[in-house]
Amino acid sequence: MTKKKQKAYSVGPDELCVDAPDNVDILVYWYENHGYDGNGIAVFRNAGTKKWWDENLSHCSCYGPIEGGLHGDMTWRKILKLTHTDEAGLKRIPDDCDFDQWDAIGKKLRALHKRGTI
Repeated sequence: MTKKKQKAYSVGPDELCVDAPDNVDILVYWYENHGYDGNGIAVFRNAGTKKWWDENLSHCSCYGPIEGGLHGDMTWRKILKLTHTDEAGLKRIPDDCDFDQWDAIGKKLRALHKRGTI
């Protein structure tokens, strides 16, 4: 799935079967494969700029989970905040459809940061 310099961490039920873009050095994702389609969330770090971005991995059979231009402009602090609050600034709650996904990604990001990996 990843190239030599890339580190990918799955926190969901399934693995991604596609490569991340070349400019990615860290990928943390929650992904669920349903055969011809799938869904999930990923956060990526740009190897050059060290900026982060998030990507919705939902897709149908017409295209894959990681397609299109990926570029990030979020700081570490902003991407970590996104694991607790949605795009509107509202606190994520367990009733949110993507709460478990963001919660798992946030826990992994904090653990990697604590270990000095990121």
